[in-house]
Amino acid sequence: MIGVNRKKPTKVVLGELNPQSKKFSKARIDGMIGEFIVHPNYSGRASHDDIALIRLVDRVRLDFGQSPTIRPACLLTQEVPTSEKVTATGWGRVNSVGE
Repeated sequence: MIGVNRKKPTKVVLGELNPQSKKFSKARIDGMIGEFIVHPNYSGRASHDDIALIRLVDRVRLDFGQSPTIRPACLLTQEVPTSEKVTATGWGRVNSVGE
């Protein structure tokens, strides 16, 4: 949202595939945003370094029985060998001109 819409959102919806739906999932958790931590090299013009973390005001309890659709993101802590198979997920562009 940062860079596309200059007005920053104040709330996140976890565990809901369609947050606009009138019928809410039992797994849905709403959280208030406390802080955006944007990658220091993000410019809004390129498709690299377009990542940010969102710190919530309150902790979210990850109860996989109650909220099976909510999972923590796993961030790398070390280099992955080029021979290793990995899975990447996300949305938006997967490449840009020249890459």
